[in-house]
Amino acid sequence: SMIITFESRGTSYLRPSFKSLCRKRIQRMRTKAEFFEIVDEHTAHLQMFYQRFADKNPIMQISLPSRLICAYPYSEFLKTLSHRSQKMLQAEYRAAKKENKMVVFVRDDETKVLKSASFPIDKLEVT
Repeated sequence: SMIITFESRGTSYLRPSFKSLCRKRIQRMRTKAEFFEIVDEHTAHLQMFYQRFADKNPIMQISLPSRLICAYPYSEFLKTLSHRSQKMLQAEYRAAKKENKMVVFVRDDETKVLKSASFPIDKLEVT
């Protein structure tokens, strides 16, 4: 499947092919269950894209409804959040780094919901 990547101001973006976008039908995120289902649907792309920038420990974000996957520099992403959310991310990010995990956000631009959690980083084997 074709994957399109591009960069802008230090942030890298990935847009999976149309075929992979259509596997499941969740278009909105309102619940924790929907959050985990969306992340699960994009796990392979998240892992692959994270590995490209692993040395920078990026914050990963899936945007809805576009399904655009972004790898943000931590400091840049932090600036986009409210003071309260910054404190929460700082603690989550520190814990994730210690446990070899990535922080993944799902931002739904239509329902105005932003959720995050940490997920294990799978080491991809190069053959």
